[in-house]
Amino acid sequence: MVYTATGIVLHPVAGTPVTSQPRVRVYSLADFTEFSPGTPIYAAASGVVTVTGLTDTVQYAGFAFLSRHKPQYVPLVISAASLVAGGAFATPVAVVSSATGQTEGVATTFARSDHRHGITAASIVDADVNASAAIAASKVASGAFGGSAVTTFPSQFKAAGTMLWRGTAIGSSAQTLVADGAGDATYGAVCIHSVLKHSTEGLAYSGGSNFVELSSEAVVASAGSFYLRVNANGSIDVRYTGGSGTYDATLLILWY
Repeated sequence: MVYTATGIVLHPVAGTPVTSQPRVRVYSLADFTEFSPGTPIYAAASGVVTVTGLTDTVQYAGFAFLSRHKPQYVPLVISAASLVAGGAFATPVAVVSSATGQTEGVATTFARSDHRHGITAASIVDADVNASAAIAASKVASGAFGGSAVTTFPSQFKAAGTMLWRGTAIGSSAQTLVADGAGDATYGAVCIHSVLKHSTEGLAYSGGSNFVELSSEAVVASAGSFYLRVNANGSIDVRYTGGSGTYDATLLILWY
């Protein structure tokens, strides 16, 4: 079987792609014999060189011959598509939500147990997740995620001691940001920044708060009676006690 590999010719001093379309000679890294496709190989104007018909069991590298410079080493990289075309094993792996246990998409791994390009049966060459449908906020437990298939995002992103939180219709009934329990506030919390919008008065605010100790509260962004509160049990909430209307808010908070 054969495969296709690509590389990019970089200037040895500037480190930028070479645009002069130099000739690239390809050699086996096992015995340094030259690969001879029958026609000379040249890099494109973008600096990219594509080599086809490489022997499946041999690892190659390219060398670009630039005027007034020593031959420039050009690593050649095999693509996942070329692996599959050359008979690699493509194994679909279900991506399961840790929040719901439901399958949300498929990641594909590629492996060649007989390949000599650093790929073994246990190597994952590509694990991009292609979600078959939109991933709802309730199905995202934690960790980084993204991609065009993710169309519904959770209202909060939370890590230890850090939260980006968004709430709507915040009034006199407190809305909880951090519940009482493991990971709640031991000493206090602070709002690093916020964006607030009043429902009827057309008022908007942006800013943070003072540090809030246990059993205390502080005004956020100088917005009158909009408070960040840390309760005695370590839970953290926000509330608006100014009377008519409510606030929508996005808050970045830290706590310890």
